[in-house]
Amino acid sequence: KKKINYYLVATALFVAIATMISMTVINYYLFQKQVKEDLQVMAETIESTGILKQDIKEIPQIDVEGIRVTWIDKGGTVLYDNQNDVKNLENHSDRPEVESAFDKGTGDCVRTSATMNSNTFYHAIRLDDGTGNGSKYLSISPTNEIASMMRNCFNNFILYCISVILFFVTICGCLSVFSDHHCTYNGKQHA
Repeated sequence: KKKINYYLVATALFVAIATMISMTVINYYLFQKQVKEDLQVMAETIESTGILKQDIKEIPQIDVEGIRVTWIDKGGTVLYDNQNDVKNLENHSDRPEVESAFDKGTGDCVRTSATMNSNTFYHAIRLDDGTGNGSKYLSISPTNEIASMMRNCFNNFILYCISVILFFVTICGCLSVFSDHHCTYNGKQHA
């Protein structure tokens, strides 16, 4: 009888963990897809304003809440960044999203940011500069505050899933103990 109880609890625990892992993977995939789409829309919106077609010295501060905007030339040199001093930024030509934008016109990736020291979503597009040769590129990513908020949201989801698993395992354990006592009690009555 105790083996049956252990198997019941083990089965419940396995199902709960498998469900949590599946839900986490699915939610992360959907979340990543949504962030990529949002960054793409934001990049296209910034490009459509024409603000980046101006002379570099005439560009006003681009203040998009929660978004880091980086303007890059064909060689990877940062021409403009709304969050950092461009003099302190390294060449961006080897960044995966920028390499992809060089080749295909658009690119995105999730990688560790050297500036923010955390995993961050990135999206880059080739800008239409009127010459047709695509000599400028725009890279956007969430700011550190937004990236931190996204991580906290994801971590809270994991904690919620673990709480649900513990709740159901506790319920299964209680039910197995109750059924064990009930079966034992009924068996003694009939004996």
